[in-house]
This record gives sequence, structure tokens and C-alpha cells, in this order.
Amino acid sequence: MKDKLLKYSTWLIPIIIVWISYANTFFSSQFSGVEIFSWQVMFIDAIKMLILWTIAYWAIKKVAQNGQKPGLGLYILLVLSLPFVHFMIYAVHKQYMIITIPLNDSIKLLHFIVNILEGLLLSFICVSFLYFLHYQERWGKAQVKTANLEKENSKAQLHALQTQVNPHFLFNNLNTLQGLIHEDNYQAQDFLIELSQLYRYLLNKADSEVVSLHDEIEVAQKFNFLIEQRYGAHYQCDIKIASEDLHRKYLPPFTLQILLENVVKHNRIDDDHQVKCVIETKGDWVEVRNNRHPKTSSYASNKIGLENLRQRYAILSNQEIKVEEKKGAFIVTVPLLTIETYA
Repeated sequence: MKDKLLKYSTWLIPIIIVWISYANTFFSSQFSGVEIFSWQVMFIDAIKMLILWTIAYWAIKKVAQNGQKPGLGLYILLVLSLPFVHFMIYAVHKQYMIITIPLNDSIKLLHFIVNILEGLLLSFICVSFLYFLHYQERWGKAQVKTANLEKENSKAQLHALQTQVNPHFLFNNLNTLQGLIHEDNYQAQDFLIELSQLYRYLLNKADSEVVSLHDEIEVAQKFNFLIEQRYGAHYQCDIKIASEDLHRKYLPPFTLQILLENVVKHNRIDDDHQVKCVIETKGDWVEVRNNRHPKTSSYASNKIGLENLRQRYAILSNQEIKVEEKKGAFIVTVPLLTIETYA
């Protein structure tokens, strides 16, 4: 609303000037007893207003361009000095009327006082309105600057968080690849192909704030393949996603990959411990749940996982991820974003 006021104020100013001039001329003629409305006097009054407006506008702009803040001192100076400019214009016009119309009265003290008071009122209107416009524009620029700084800061934080994921992901899977090379060369080749495609995706999306749910599901499928190559039938993951959400909903990049890594990282997966994982949409949320077989050995976590997601959601939206344990299951629920919710 404020931006529109500033945008269209330039068009409103001439209209305001004309109507003030009209009102001034009309009431002046009423008080003087002159019944006939004078377009010439109205024109002169409009010229006065334009000159007062231009001088005040130039003074305020000049002070602002010099890096100073137009303050109360300049305001008082303009309001008190512009009435004399107003009177000088009146005097020139009056002198012209005396020369062209011999019967016209000369300038008297009463004319001077009335004209100065009239100029004081018009100066107050002009200067006050210009100060209002100036500080509205100043406030608007400050708001834009603050918003841009916050946006750039958020982008920097997101980039820092997302760059944490790539080395961590590569390190884990290179260890798996090393084991497969000794066990099965052909399986290692398939693993390497999927790994390269998945890592290419990570590089391509490293600077993206959000990606479509469709893209994240594709990544989850590729990542599940890598996990299955490592653990075989001891790991299963079902994906149940509503098709209408695939291209309308979004997630921060690598969300599902991080959650699947979290499943593998904190659970025993072997002949005696099978892990079953489900990725499912529930309204505006995606739920990733798995049965629990906690590792008994102490595990030094590098804290790249759920905390990374929490921080990214804190930047992108006002929604938080939900983490809960119930009936032997570990459940992480993350909000699905829309263009409106994260923009």
C-alpha cells in the first residue's frame, strides 16, 4: 500500500496543487466581495504552488544527496522562508496589474500580512507532504535493503548446510564401493554407475533452495539401490507417494537421502536384524518410518543429518520437522513445501 502511494504520488501532486489553487482563489474572491471567479488569479496561484513545491523538493533532495538527513532545522527554514517567495510572486503580479489596470489598488500592509499568512499555510502543506514522501521512500529502501540482506544471509546459510551433505555422502558410499570391489566386480560396477548419477544430481542441485517431490523420490530410489547393494534383502524400503503431489510439492534438496542415511547409520542391519523403511505422503507432510534395531556399539555422530534438516527448514519456512519414537518404530515427518510457503 505504501509503495503504491509513493509510486502514484507524482500524479496526485498536480491535482492537489490545482484544487488548492482553486479553493484559495474561490475563498479569496468570496472574502473580497468579488463575485466573478478569476481564472487568471487561479493560474497565478497554481504557479505559486509549483514554485514553492519545486524549491522545497530541490532543497530536501540536495540535502539527501549530500548524505545528510533532512531534519527539523531544514523543515522550519523552508516553512518560514517560502512565504516570502510567495509574497514576491504576488508582488510582481500585483505590480503588473497596477500598470495594466490603472484603477487597481497599490500593495498595502494588509495585503502583505494576508499574503504572508497564505504563503505560510501553503509552505506548511508543501514541505510537510514532501517530508512525508521522503521518509516513506527512505523507509521503503531500508526495508528492501534489510530484506535483501536477510535473503543473502539465508542463501549463504543454506549453501553452507548443503555443502555439508555432499562430502559426507561420498565418504559413506566410497567405503561401500571399496567392500564391493573385493566381493563382486560386476556388482561394484553397477554400484559405481548409480553412485555417479546420484552424485551428479547432488552437484546440480547444490545451489537450489528446494526441489520437486518428484526429483526427491527419484533420488530416494537411486539411494535405496545403493543401500540394497550393501545390505541385500536385509534392507527394504517401500515408497507410497500421492501422484498429484509429485510436481506441486517441494522439499529441500537431499531431504529423503539424509533420512535414509539416518536409518542406516543408527540401526543394525544383518542376518538377524532386518530393517523395513516406508516413505509415505500424509497430506502436506512426508513421513519416513522404520523399525528400530539400535546399534549397541557407541557411535560418534558428526551431527550431519536431522540437525541439518532442522536448520534448513528454519530458514525456508516457519514449519518444523517432527521426530518421534513409538511401538518400536522411529518416525520422521517433514513438511511438504509449496511455492507460497517458502517464498
